Amino acid sequence: MSLNNPQLQKLFGKTGITINSNSVSGYLVDNQTPMAIIYPKTIQELSTTLKIASENHLNVVPSGGNSRMNLGNQINAIDLMISMSNLDNILNHNPADLTVRVQSGITIEKFSKLLSQHNQFVPIDPPLPNIATIGGTLAVGFTGPLKWMGGNLRDTVIGMTIVESDGTIVKTGGNVVKNVTGYEMSKLHIGGLGTLGIIAEVAFKISPLPHHETTILIPVNKSNDLSQVTHDIFQSHITPLSIVSMDVSTFKSLKIKCKLDSKYVACIRLGGRRNEVQRMSTEIKKICQYVDDFIELDKSNFIWNKIANFGYPVSPKNRMIIRITSLPSKTISITNQIRKINTSFSPVDFKIISDHTHGNSIILCDNLTTSQYILELIKEIREKVHQYNGCVILESIPQNIKSQCEIWDANPNTIQLMGKFKKTYDPFQTLNPGRFAGRI
Repeated sequence: MSLNNPQLQKLFGKTGITINSNSVSGYLVDNQTPMAIIYPKTIQELSTTLKIASENHLNVVPSGGNSRMNLGNQINAIDLMISMSNLDNILNHNPADLTVRVQSGITIEKFSKLLSQHNQFVPIDPPLPNIATIGGTLAVGFTGPLKWMGGNLRDTVIGMTIVESDGTIVKTGGNVVKNVTGYEMSKLHIGGLGTLGIIAEVAFKISPLPHHETTILIPVNKSNDLSQVTHDIFQSHITPLSIVSMDVSTFKSLKIKCKLDSKYVACIRLGGRRNEVQRMSTEIKKICQYVDDFIELDKSNFIWNKIANFGYPVSPKNRMIIRITSLPSKTISITNQIRKINTSFSPVDFKIISDHTHGNSIILCDNLTTSQYILELIKEIREKVHQYNGCVILESIPQNIKSQCEIWDANPNTIQLMGKFKKTYDPFQTLNPGRFAGRI
């Protein structure tokens, strides 16, 4: 449905909700511009906005920091964008109980700084934390290398307040770590890309901030040794904050000032009290006796910031970011196959960062050429990954090919189930129509 400015003012004028229908040119979603940006200041205003949108069959896109707005299938239509930027406060922080409740528009950086004042943190480290918001990060469902220590995003959330497409306000979970009453419906919205409802508030369980951190770089010359290093550490009693691995060309592209003469490198992030970190460092060197060299770096947060920001900010015209998930035992085989593809698709430049212990890899493809070339590349990558029963998500691809490929891997039974959820929670296709898996 298309409305002009007077009609929008008529719909929202008496609500007191801030609406901007003039400066919208910078808010493109798949080359489509919304008629207006809505800025709710309370959950009730958010509820009223969605109620009006649903009743008037307006299509709505929720907006956090827009750091990963490229994710998703080609949107069917967009009338309104709802910015959560005014909902950015900490509502309740109980340091003794290790819980915190925040509004979803708060940025990761602001959230982390406020928690660090109490020597606490939530293990969430998405790209571009200065603009990425809590709500947007949960809606996307991907976090960074701290996943190794903190688990999936679903493991850190203990409660939510969600506003559904018709304006209904729903609360799930609670503000306590142990909460077993009823179904935990918040899990449904993590990774749901805002297609079933808009996340308004989130309660987290939080962790003590490590007193000391260090990073150990383990250079090796064989990909099998790389897998062995991460496997041996994973099987030990050592509890790193993060473990990732990559080839040296990828490491050099991060512009980290550290000379490596090997083909590959494993990066292990350790945190805790100083004595504990020293003990874990010594244990790693004992476990990996077959490795000739270890490089230990204190004050290494900058390394992990670069790893978390790998591929970002995105340039939609000549860059593609692909996320792969598989069984951990298959990750090394998949990355080896991807590197073989690299030689046949010159001049495309592949860079890969992998977490062998969780079966996750991120592929960054630069120097992309024609649309047909990119589609053939995506097809080739998917065929290789599917041989190992892995899944491919096209996290960011050039806009001109979005309508020609499916962003998510999902089997028909899964798509059918997702479609039923969408029909139940958003029968009028109000929220992000067409963007999620199966174009629902």
